[in-house]
Amino acid sequence: MALTDVMLPAGSRVVLIVSSGPDEGERSEAMMPQVLGLAQGNALQAVQEAGLRSRTRYDYSTATRKGAVGTQYPEAGTKLPWGSDVLVLVSSGEPVNERPPKELPQVAGLCLDEARSILKTAGFLPDVLEVPSSEVPADIVITQTPNETAAVYQPKKSTMWVWVLIILLALVIAVVGFLVAEQKGRAVKENTTSQAIERVVLPEWSV
Repeated sequence: MALTDVMLPAGSRVVLIVSSGPDEGERSEAMMPQVLGLAQGNALQAVQEAGLRSRTRYDYSTATRKGAVGTQYPEAGTKLPWGSDVLVLVSSGEPVNERPPKELPQVAGLCLDEARSILKTAGFLPDVLEVPSSEVPADIVITQTPNETAAVYQPKKSTMWVWVLIILLALVIAVVGFLVAEQKGRAVKENTTSQAIERVVLPEWSV
């Protein structure tokens, strides 16, 4: 999901993927399994069998049944060093009280402390998942992961401007058609009058 103008219920959990710096030790690779939609126990078992460690977190969700995994990081099929931490976000069910959606601040590229402060001030619960990176310095946020409920709260794109353009175009076509028809009518009328004048024969007068 693109992170532009993302809306989430106030108080939702947001996971910050933070660089822990280069991975100094050489470890064999493991592959992230697909755990979306699985019950928590099955998901954790799949992660462990893949040679990874699950960082399990819980959050309200309007899109995933209670007790099932609604968000994972990274995506299934991603190769990671053996024993790496991965995110498994388990649904706690729908919120008891409806929480109004708020715009999620974008904190990618900021240092961890600053990112945490911004998210807390905005009314969200920041959580941290550290991953090795040789491209991003340590303690810098690589990306952020809202849960899948975010898709439910996205503002609908208005199509009003499309209809306005269609109406304006129809009006222009109608006006142009009217003017063309009027011009043709005048031309026909003038042509008819000219022909009538040419046919007039003056009488001969005898002197």
